[in-house]
Amino acid sequence: MIQNRVAETGADLLVLGAYSHSWLRQLLFGGVTRTVLRTAQVAAFLSR
Repeated sequence: MIQNRVAETGADLLVLGAYSHSWLRQLLFGGVTRTVLRTAQVAAFLSR
């Protein structure tokens, strides 16, 4: 959904708040932060 919105608006920078969970929760459910970093088509600025 985030990537679709970036494409629709023609944005060239994505700004996100990075949030971390325990390694087990990340393993079981994944995470938005990691997914965005792997698949971003534009520059991504993350803050924690």
